[in-house]
Amino acid sequence: MIPARDDDGYADLRTYAALGDGDTVALVAEDGSVDWYPVPLLDSHPVFARLLDAPAGGSIELQPVDEFTVERAYVPGTNVLSTVFTTSHGRVRVTDSIHTGVAGRLPWGELARRSIGGGFVRSGNPGRREELGLPFRLGARRRLHPARVDPSRRSRGGARRDELVAPRGARSGRRREGVRPGLYSEMIAEDGTFLGNLPQGLSHLALMTAALTLIEEVLIADRPEERTGMTLIGFHASHEQASPSRLLEDVRLAEAAGFGAAMCSDHIEPWSHRQGHSGFAWSWLGTALATTDLRFGVVTATGFRYHPVVTAQATATLASMFPQRFWFALGSGEHCNERMSGVAWPSKEERQQLLGENLDIVRRLHAGEVVDHDGAVKVDRGRVWDRPETPPDILLPALTPETAGRFADRVDGLVTVNAPLEDLRRILGAYRDGGGRGRTVLQVHLSWAPTRERAREIAREQWATNALPPELMAELATPEEFEAHAAELDDGALEGAVIVSDDPAEHVDRLCEFAELGFDEIYLHHVGPDQRPFIDTFGDAVLPYLP
Repeated sequence: MIPARDDDGYADLRTYAALGDGDTVALVAEDGSVDWYPVPLLDSHPVFARLLDAPAGGSIELQPVDEFTVERAYVPGTNVLSTVFTTSHGRVRVTDSIHTGVAGRLPWGELARRSIGGGFVRSGNPGRREELGLPFRLGARRRLHPARVDPSRRSRGGARRDELVAPRGARSGRRREGVRPGLYSEMIAEDGTFLGNLPQGLSHLALMTAALTLIEEVLIADRPEERTGMTLIGFHASHEQASPSRLLEDVRLAEAAGFGAAMCSDHIEPWSHRQGHSGFAWSWLGTALATTDLRFGVVTATGFRYHPVVTAQATATLASMFPQRFWFALGSGEHCNERMSGVAWPSKEERQQLLGENLDIVRRLHAGEVVDHDGAVKVDRGRVWDRPETPPDILLPALTPETAGRFADRVDGLVTVNAPLEDLRRILGAYRDGGGRGRTVLQVHLSWAPTRERAREIAREQWATNALPPELMAELATPEEFEAHAAELDDGALEGAVIVSDDPAEHVDRLCEFAELGFDEIYLHHVGPDQRPFIDTFGDAVLPYLP
């Protein structure tokens, strides 16, 4: 029989074959396409969901290039599906199964696809026959969780949500054709470019990753302007709002949901009693880096509760253990975090002068120098013995164009927070005009909940203390002082500091506006204490649509 789909791309539900391992199930269409596969459990989010959303749900296909017919059956006594494709060139058998235990490469079942084609021939040069096997197609379509798709909803730009850009790292569903379906497949682009070999026995997840990587490489080669055009989307871990163990679980969930990096705060006190936490960032960072594959950053200050030699040692140690995976932003500090040192709180200008000295001291220590310094801060023969081959990047936290421009040529990047677009343009412009050439990072405070009213309540309960003017926040000394000022804050000021919405599409629009300004990395900080609903929702309905 010749498999068929309707005009919208859907197969007849009655024709699907089911593969299972007791934990989950994969549904395979007659044409060789895996159209449904939740991982790791039956009620988990589907990795492929073409069954419910043919245009965008995602699938992995393995089928002949030429017109074909299909015969299929389960291997007797097993849940192994055997499919025989027949074309004018011959026949090939594909077996599909979900392995448990023995396969062992992943902590869940693996969906393995193997094609077996022996003795089939295809004509090559005239008068000579080459054993090349059937021309085969491997296709990987983009993934989208169907429960979050509502084609009727439109963004402010007018495009339907399911018409926005493809998920990050897979900008197209175009198929790539290959030959030799025996022990491996040769991946060949439509223009004839050889892309590489893929073992037939790979798990379906590894196969999908490899295919999407190849596709992206070809597309970027076709469009040079996009080689560095993607914005990294990261997760912000707020030590003021959750216990260290809870935050560790949050970053693991964020990594699984598709966030590409993480950053955290470094506080000794929260901004309010409602936030109620303040774990030690440096202990936590070592564990977070060791238990995820994410790159991490931290915003800190030195010269008060931390001596710059201690800061240099701490940052060098992390960068030595986790090369190229750690950066830190060195700021001038806030009174609430530094008052424990007992030092009279200096003016902003004095703090910025101190910052300049500390930047120089830390740089020299990372370079291996023995440092003596007699200025606003004192150093007596400071030295860092364990240093990474490549020092970690030092970024500059800046909330004004003046600060961004003042230190631009002395740092490896800039980090700031969400603000009106014109204000952010001025900060970016000052950084570049001042000689800044490194990465630009934006931290975005937002509040999401199933209803807009609840999202606004979360923002007020948790983040009203942080919606005060920056110059005031730097001077206040205790959570009680922050709470007293926040009590007078109106909703307009609050929503100027926190993006409040129950609509993922609205968050997509706002984040795209920030990305269009040219930020290299954007870190999302949901200001609520419970991160799991935010991570799940944004992983499904926001991250796939960001540039």
